[in-house]
Amino acid sequence: MNEGQMGQIEREDEKVKQQQDALVQISMEMLKQRGKENLVIKVICTIVIVLMILINSFIVYMNYQFKEEMLQYISTLEAETTTETTTTQTVDGEGKINNVDGNQYNDSATHNDNRWEK
Repeated sequence: MNEGQMGQIEREDEKVKQQQDALVQISMEMLKQRGKENLVIKVICTIVIVLMILINSFIVYMNYQFKEEMLQYISTLEAETTTETTTTQTVDGEGKINNVDGNQYNDSATHNDNRWEK
């Protein structure tokens, strides 16, 4: 090999080294950019998770408050009591009894309510 060929090989080696350095620099820049993108995604996901936790905590707190207020309201209501009384009527002699439905009975009468049937 002569000196011209040696110089050409050295120049080609130098070009290959420059290309390799350029590829390494491009790869490093791409990795840095990807790292920044991943950081942005991680920050956004963290913010969304924190917001979801806060919203969930608020809903649980409001549900608890609502239950407490309902219990207090229900405890202030008075219980309604219904008293049922039974009244027995006795009639001496020939008497008539009017009941609450407006039916009249004699002493030994029976009520047949079939006026609506035909």
